[in-house]
Amino acid sequence: ILNGHKSEINYLKLSSNDNFLVSCADEGNVRIWDVKLRKMVGTLKHDDRVRSVDFNSNDEWIVTGCNDKIIRLWDRKRENTFARLIGHSNTIHCVRFDSSDTRIVSCGRDGKILIWDIEQKQSVSNFQESTHSIVTVQFCFNDTKIISASEDNSVRLWNVSTSECILQLSLRGGFSCMAFHADGV
Repeated sequence: ILNGHKSEINYLKLSSNDNFLVSCADEGNVRIWDVKLRKMVGTLKHDDRVRSVDFNSNDEWIVTGCNDKIIRLWDRKRENTFARLIGHSNTIHCVRFDSSDTRIVSCGRDGKILIWDIEQKQSVSNFQESTHSIVTVQFCFNDTKIISASEDNSVRLWNVSTSECILQLSLRGGFSCMAFHADGV
């Protein structure tokens, strides 16, 4: 058992090398855990509820999405922020790195999906999905597509280069996450 959060945990992410686990919670903290030692080795402090967290491919960076509408990029070892990305007008529900670690995709309660260029530290694409809150989003198919899921029980597949919705499915019931096979399909 890993003890450390004082409130509900919203998301967990295991590093690609299986050495670290990050957890984010309502109290506004992200905890970094050493899996082998089974102990907390770091804390990334926020002023508001943290909804989503992700590692980049070499596990050196962590991205967080928060109720305060700010995406933060962190250096895992130094536990400091090296970028703040502002563009959502409401709670951020999900943040994910692409496979090349050059972009981040985010979504939130404002119904927007944004793609961020990490080097430029700015949004480079804006997908207005709906008036409904978007619950989760991620890159897929070698980062050429984005898949999103909304509170209106729809799943959409987007072409990254054209920003067009190329497939929409309506499903029964709600969901809060989705996953792809490791080969991206």
